[in-house]
Amino acid sequence: MTQSTRYIALALTAGLFASAASAQQELGGFEAAKEVELATVRKNPQAFKNVWIKFTGTYMGLGNVHNPFFTRFTRAEFTNFALWDDTQQIWKQSEYDRPCSTVFAEKKNGPVLEKLYGLQRYQRVTLTGVVRNEWQGDPWIEVSVIEPIEEPRITSASLTHMRRAHGFIEGRKWAQAAIELNLASSQTLTTQARGWLHGYLGLCQMRLGRPELALQQLDTAKGLIPADEVIDEWLTQARQDPSSAIDTSTRVTTIRRGDRPMWEAVEETSKPRDDTKRGGLRKNATPIGATPEGATQGAGSTQDTPNDTTPTQQPNNTESPSGTQGTSPNASQQAPKQGDSAEKNAASKEGNSSSK
Repeated sequence: MTQSTRYIALALTAGLFASAASAQQELGGFEAAKEVELATVRKNPQAFKNVWIKFTGTYMGLGNVHNPFFTRFTRAEFTNFALWDDTQQIWKQSEYDRPCSTVFAEKKNGPVLEKLYGLQRYQRVTLTGVVRNEWQGDPWIEVSVIEPIEEPRITSASLTHMRRAHGFIEGRKWAQAAIELNLASSQTLTTQARGWLHGYLGLCQMRLGRPELALQQLDTAKGLIPADEVIDEWLTQARQDPSSAIDTSTRVTTIRRGDRPMWEAVEETSKPRDDTKRGGLRKNATPIGATPEGATQGAGSTQDTPNDTTPTQQPNNTESPSGTQGTSPNASQQAPKQGDSAEKNAASKEGNSSSK
């Protein structure tokens, strides 16, 4: 390595250290951690690299993220865990699937690990640490202090009701959403979740044409989460022009037969089959080319309409073209049978007389 190359490397190292030091000095010095939102750090992790920060979040659980090639966090020396920031509404599926999963605690730090292993899911905590690395747009944070926050934590039951209510709200089913929100209100919730619960209830009441109840719910939500712009927008609309917020549309949805629940398919009574809808014959109709008795007509015969079909009787004796009277086929077939019976009777009489 040449001397000029060494100077360049030293200058770059000094510049990086100076930028980190200046950023830390702006945040209050190296002895005091700067209180910031985790969402702010996640938006720009490079700006907080090597900065001592203090933030709050909702604990999700232990993880299995390590990167010994580009970071200092190895599986043998650090324990990984994940949490959501305070701005995330975890009852939404998109927010639930996006926790900050690059938070670590050193295994040599016994008090930190003891508090980490004692945390419960959805418990809010205050963390103090340093952003050691920035990799693939995520801050890799080494935590040195964990302080559980003494407040009610959200439960799985309340989170389930909140998630169902949000789905009904997206589908503009305001009455069903209000029912789920009332069920969630009986469970324990965090301050942020309870504020959004009252906000959603106010929205449902406003869409259903109940402005007075909507104002009560939205005022309560404003007191719990005063800095939210969405709550402010709903509150302004409910106060100034509540009639414009009423949802008067009627949504009729059709479900394909294959997507219907099994019990509906089983309990459904069978309807009489209507062949006219399937391109078939009407009831009591005669097929084409067939007589009412079921025999097929000839090619030269005319077909009667189904309503005017009357059976025709064929005479036993038909007159031949020469003027002589003939017998029908049925009569000709029965004549030999009568002659045979007479001959048999005569033969039997002769046999009896000869025996005498």
